[in-house]
Formats: sequence, C-alpha cells, structure tokens
Amino acid sequence: MFALATRIAQQLLDVQEMSIFDTQMLRRAWWTLCRVESRTTEEMNARPFGAIDWDLVPRPLNLNDIDLDPAAKAVPQSRTGITDMTFCLISFELKRLASAVSKVFAPDHEDLDENEETKLISEKLRLIQESESTIDAQILQHCHDSRPMDWMCVVISRIMLVGF
Repeated sequence: MFALATRIAQQLLDVQEMSIFDTQMLRRAWWTLCRVESRTTEEMNARPFGAIDWDLVPRPLNLNDIDLDPAAKAVPQSRTGITDMTFCLISFELKRLASAVSKVFAPDHEDLDENEETKLISEKLRLIQESESTIDAQILQHCHDSRPMDWMCVVISRIMLVGF
C-alpha cells in the first residue's frame, strides 16, 4: 500500500499545471509519506524503501489550513510562529535529519580508522547544527512558553535533537 501511495505521489510530482492549493496539498502528502517511510523502517529496523527523496519536493509552507483556498491565484505568504503546520514541519525536518545522519553512518562505514570516524562525527554534528538552526530560525524563535502548542513544539524539538 505504501509503495502504491508513493508511486501515485511521484506521478503527481510530474504534473506541470497544478493549482496553488493542489501544490501545497501534494507537498503535505509527500512529506507525510517521507515521514511514514522513515518511521516504519526505523521501527522495523529495516533498510529504507528507497523511493523517497527528502529533497525532491520543497517543504509545505508554514500556513494554517484556512490560508489555503482552492481558487487562489497567488501563493500565500508563509507565516512566522505557530500554525496548523508547525508541528508537522518540525517533525519533517527532524526525520530529514535522521535520514541524513543514517546515510553518514551507513553499515558500510563500520571498519573505519580513527581519522575517518572523526570526519563522520564532524559531519553528523554539522547536520544536527544545520537542522537546529533551521528549526530555531523558522519556528522556535517565534514561540512563547505561555502558549501550550508553542511549549510542546519547543520541548519536543529539543528532546528530539538531543537524541541525535
């Protein structure tokens, strides 16, 4: 079922004439598929399906659902701070990071000398810092601890980043 959903999404990516609404919905669907694939392979301790390319499709905009209108002619401006998409965007970024880190520490990198291992660790730290900067700049700096959704986004993103 997952493979079928992925193939349909890939075919839709080739469609040139899509409305702004359809484009945002496709981005949301694609990134959700990426997240599900990543989580499933992680849970099953399996190799990734391979059809998912995290960088193939831009992330959805940080919008509330109400900002999307099927008849819209102009792309809505991405919001700052918490929206209906905020938690998903944080989740997407953290799963993209997990995928990138797992590629750096692939099983074929097991027999490395100390110098090569140091390079891999440096690359992992660079990836983590890059993701942390992205999340902070785009979302977390606009959060306030007094609002429950903001607090949840901050705490969960920090906990997830510590896990790397």
